[in-house]
Amino acid sequence: MTTSSHVYELFGGRTLHVAYYTDVKNSASLLHKILSNELNVALINADTVHNHLS
Repeated sequence: MTTSSHVYELFGGRTLHVAYYTDVKNSASLLHKILSNELNVALINADTVHNHLS
């Protein structure tokens, strides 16, 4: 897992925490929990995120 935090001063100093996961083994279970509203998460298309590592 890789994590990063970004502070946005123009938005009241709010912080966005991002976690990148690889080799996930329980994706079916996670998808079921997300669709059942058992997990409080926000998902975005990773292709739309700027890669600050490259």
